[in-house]
Parts: sequence; C-alpha cells; structure tokens
Amino acid sequence: MVDRFKQNNLHVIISDKKALIYDVPTNTIYNVSVDMAKKVKELQNSSDKEYKSLENIMLNKLQGKEITVPKHSYWGECKTLSKLTINVTTKCNLRCKYCFADFGTYSGYKIEDMKPEDAKRYIDNFIIKNGINQINMVQFFGGEPLLMISTVEAICEYFLKLYHSDKIRTIPVFSMITNLVAYNEKIFSVISKYNIRLTISVDGPSEIHDLKRIFPNGTGSAERVFKNAKILKKYIVGIEATYTFNHVRAGLTLSDLRKYLSNTFDVEHGKVLVVPVIGNTELEVDRRKYATFLKNDSLGSEDIQALIACDSKMQNDLFCTTGYQSACIMPDGDLYPCHMYAKDKHFCLGNLKKACSAEDIKEKLEELLSSNKKENYMCVECWARKICHFCPGNYLKSENSEMVGDNICKRRKSQYEKILIKSIK
Repeated sequence: MVDRFKQNNLHVIISDKKALIYDVPTNTIYNVSVDMAKKVKELQNSSDKEYKSLENIMLNKLQGKEITVPKHSYWGECKTLSKLTINVTTKCNLRCKYCFADFGTYSGYKIEDMKPEDAKRYIDNFIIKNGINQINMVQFFGGEPLLMISTVEAICEYFLKLYHSDKIRTIPVFSMITNLVAYNEKIFSVISKYNIRLTISVDGPSEIHDLKRIFPNGTGSAERVFKNAKILKKYIVGIEATYTFNHVRAGLTLSDLRKYLSNTFDVEHGKVLVVPVIGNTELEVDRRKYATFLKNDSLGSEDIQALIACDSKMQNDLFCTTGYQSACIMPDGDLYPCHMYAKDKHFCLGNLKKACSAEDIKEKLEELLSSNKKENYMCVECWARKICHFCPGNYLKSENSEMVGDNICKRRKSQYEKILIKSIK
C-alpha cells in the first residue's frame, strides 16, 4: 500500500487557489482544497507510520473522476486509419536553417515529385487492397506540398471517387502543412474546392521569422507568407512555430509567441503549436534563461478534453502509436509509420509500387517500434507516464537524445499540470 502513495504514483498539483491530486495507477483526479493538497504532500514525505493517515484521506474522504485514455488498435485489424500523410514532393522553395527534413529530401531521397497516376496506384495498393474503409484525415506534406497542387487535386478527387463508389465510408478531412510561400489562382481553387485545412509555418514577427525561414538567396519569406495568409485566412486552422534562441534574445516567451500568432492570424490559441528547435545548439546557449521562459509558458489547450484528444492515439505503455493508426507515403511509394521516420530508411515498411499486406507491415512495425515507456528509466518513475504522449521521431533529429528527452519532458509535464488544474471547477 505504501508504494501507491509514492510521489510518482500520487501527484499533487497546487496552483493559486486551486489544487488537485492525480492518482496515477487508477488514472483518477481528485479536486481538493489547497490545505488538503499541502497535507497530502507533507504526508508523502513522512515516515511509513504516518502513511496510514494518507491512506485514510485517499480511500475514505475523496471522490474523483477517471481520465479515459483510449486504447489504440491497428489499422489492419479495425480497417480505420486516423491519418494518412502523403508527401507529394521532396522539393521545397525555402531553405529554413533548422529544417529537420533537409529541405524535403530527408537526407536520402532525391528531388522528386509524386505524379497523380502514381498517387492513385499507391492509394490502391495500400488502402483498397488492405480493405481500409475509413481514413479520418489525409494530410499533404513535403517538401512544400503547394508546389505540387495538381497532385493534391488529383488525390482529393480520387478519394471522392472512392467514397461515391462505396470503397470508403466517409470523405476524409483534407489538410496540409505548408510554408504558404507559393500562391496562384490554381492553389486558391483547389484549397477552396476541397476545403483543405491549412496549418502554416510561421516563427513570429517578420524580424524573427526572416532570420531562419529564408529563400535560397538568403532573403526572408515573411512578407510573402503574411500576404498569402490574408487571402487564405478562411482555410488556416493551425500554426506551427519553431522556438529558437532568437526569440529568447528578443524577450519573446513561448506564451508571448503563441499569443502573437493567435491574434495575428485569428487562429484559436490551442491550435498554435510552438516547439523548441531540436538538434541545434543555438537554443542551448543559456539553458537557465530558457527554463525560466518555459516555466512561464501558458497553456495551448483549454481543458482536459484537449489532453485526451491530443493523446487519443496512445496506448499506456507506448510513447506513440505511429504506424498503428497513421502512415506516410513518399513520392517514390516508400511507406513509413509517419513522416518523422522518413529520414532513416531502416524504418521503411515497404514500397507501394506493389501491394503491401497489413500482416507484413504489422510484423515490421512491431520490430521497429518496440521501445516503450516500461523500458525507459525516465518514464518508469514519472508521474505523467499514463497520460504522456511523446514523439520518438524526435530522437532521429538529434545526436543528443538525453537533452531532447529532458527538455521535452519538462515542458510536457508543465503543460499536463496546467491542463489538469484547468479541468477542475
């Protein structure tokens, strides 16, 4: 019984006049007074004899609510794919200085476009031949996907055809990650016709954005991006920003940046994703200063449902269920668990120039993605182990996996605490 009340099993959160206790083994949160929270924290550090008081409090005096974290299921069995990422080109019109994908080539692919007829063949060999009848989202990626708007159009049209011929149950939501530099009437026509939801990459005010997100000639891209964003404002649903030491130098915290982007582009605060640059020592110039900015970071999501939605792909013991509920197709037909793994061909699950069976893909997945929380010493003793979702693909982007884990874990736990505290009345 003593183990149950250890700090890694019973996490106390106190914020201003609110407090809660998160019971990790049962995945239950208890809304308590600040005084009681302090008492529980005090008892956690007491002798074994005093643990009886803590046991009485938890078992007899408190009523909590369980957090439901859905279990994952393999697409080959449930015939439903949460997200299909289609990398329509390895070309990019920018040369962002921190690009993890080496400007779209992922350190191993040649400059190549996905032809419309090839895209249809890949979809047939993956979706149709494996009997997948539900794709919740099709996400266009690159490189820069707007450079191949004709292929994007052909793919959207093909999924409509599959729907009308009863090959799939619903029309997928179409989305795109874009730098929004390219624009013409054709682009506007395709985005509006298929209601493609855009997530745009913007690093903040032009003076910061232009330091890293540059054209091949070295000039900044902000003016073009901001102009195109006004035209396509209706379709912009999210923003991704990379936080570097340039923001720290400018005195711009993560919270400041999120507020600026939300207000400037009229995007919900919770749909603005700000992530620290990974695999680059620039951000680490002054880690103590960065840690202070991290501590003052405001929440990007509004309540506990956002946490559940964010982590709905997750099974308790897995960092991420990439490949089980998602897949990524490269221009040459190579299939990956997600785009984060495309930099390492060791993670390739097969090539869709011919059919790949769900059974063969699952066998390869289980071999490649065997790492889980139970095998990671940082996770075993962590209070957030039940609700945490982490991208293992980040490890492929950095030579220092310990540094990556430490920074991301601190931020995630801080966010989870804020989400949990916001969930109580």
